[in-house]
Amino acid sequence: MAKDLNADLAAYKIEDGTTLQGYYTILGSIAMLDQKHDEAVSWFAKARELEQKASKKMMTGVVAEAIAAAHKAAGGDRAKYEAAFKETLKAKVSAMPWDVVRDDVMQAKGRAEIVTRELVLGSIKGQLDPAVEAQQGKLSSDIARGLISARMVLDVRLPLMAAEADVYREIISRNTGEKKDIWAERAATFGTSEKLTPVVLAIWDSGVDTSIFTNQLWINPKEQANGKDDDGNGYVDDLHGIAFDLTDNRVAELLHPLDEMKSDVKIVTQYAKGSMDMTSNVDSAEASAFRKYVGGLKPDEVGPFLEDLGLFGNYAHGTHVAGIAAEGNPAARLLAVRLTFDFRQVPRHAPSVEQETKHARAIKDTVAYMRAAGVRVANMSWGGSRKDVERALEVKGVGKTAEERAALSREIFGIQKRALEEAMASAPEILFIAAAGNSDNDVDFDEMIPSGIKLANLITVGAVDQSGKPTGFTSFGKGVSLYANGFEVDSFIP
Repeated sequence: MAKDLNADLAAYKIEDGTTLQGYYTILGSIAMLDQKHDEAVSWFAKARELEQKASKKMMTGVVAEAIAAAHKAAGGDRAKYEAAFKETLKAKVSAMPWDVVRDDVMQAKGRAEIVTRELVLGSIKGQLDPAVEAQQGKLSSDIARGLISARMVLDVRLPLMAAEADVYREIISRNTGEKKDIWAERAATFGTSEKLTPVVLAIWDSGVDTSIFTNQLWINPKEQANGKDDDGNGYVDDLHGIAFDLTDNRVAELLHPLDEMKSDVKIVTQYAKGSMDMTSNVDSAEASAFRKYVGGLKPDEVGPFLEDLGLFGNYAHGTHVAGIAAEGNPAARLLAVRLTFDFRQVPRHAPSVEQETKHARAIKDTVAYMRAAGVRVANMSWGGSRKDVERALEVKGVGKTAEERAALSREIFGIQKRALEEAMASAPEILFIAAAGNSDNDVDFDEMIPSGIKLANLITVGAVDQSGKPTGFTSFGKGVSLYANGFEVDSFIP
């Protein structure tokens, strides 16, 4: 793997910083696994140099540096090794400006508190093993990188996780001040007594619980909830919007069903909140329960647990987005458009030209429906890339070679991208708002849609935190023209 990566670096001029960081990080992990600590530190330093975000520029490679220093100081003594690791890590992170690295440190603490050997092995079993089996033991570069990263965690990072969490907890305890929240003074709130003109906002997402927004719903006056298509427009019971299932059939349910959830939804809701609380260093009952539950998972239990969390995300995401869109605006009239995303670790269906052509039709039908309903703004907090299609093809065993899968993924991805471009361009009266994404990548280089599409009536928005600093997860690129509060924003769930 290292030979192939170095050959790529020698043969090609890679200008995308995120791609180069990926190369350097994996090469650093390989060097660390080979006990070449100085070489590993140099690779992580190269990755750090390319980082655009201030917090990540400081935090990238700091654990590797602490590990390398500890190996030199310990001389094979395990107790000295751990003590030297903690001392070095504490000194390095403590010297960083807290207001810059605060969120990254808290997130690192949360990860260090929950990672177990069983969790890593369970993730491999659910995500990587099926792909290896489908390809009869042949590994793509992506899968090989995933395995190297997992081995790095198991062999190098995991034995130090408790010590790492201790260091972060101590640093956090010394920095108790909250970030200044710049958003309260920027909030625009309209009163119900003002003479406002209703405006239709489409929430093109994973589904909306319309019962929450009774006074802010778009209403189709020609439809009734009777299981019939009263107005003859091809949609049954579309009182407040339309919905499509996983294979783009028209369905009436605007909220994603939970019939495939293996655990009680109340418990999964607690775990979802606990996960977020841990990331934010909130010592809640939900965080404690989440920590205890994840710590006790066996490898065979990891996949079902992650799928339940994914299903809950589909169930809750659109409603959460709708609440943010409607906040402070009694004139908002929400129209729900439900997409159905696959929450499974192995997709139920392999991507195909036939299915993507059907999906393209659904996209165009959706925008036509928005136009007929008088939608002025459509929010799209979702996205995908050609690489996502290629990975799905691989895990489903489609294509004999990587080159064949790459070509097919370009064809399938192109169908969806063209459909989005043509549909949105056909509705110049609608402002489409796309989320940049949560993958910390360049939306243009990685061919993200819809965030990488360029149209006069489309804007792409990145995420900043309560202080106005770009979040560690937000994607970026030349097409990201605005930034908005996107970190731990309160809203509704079903």
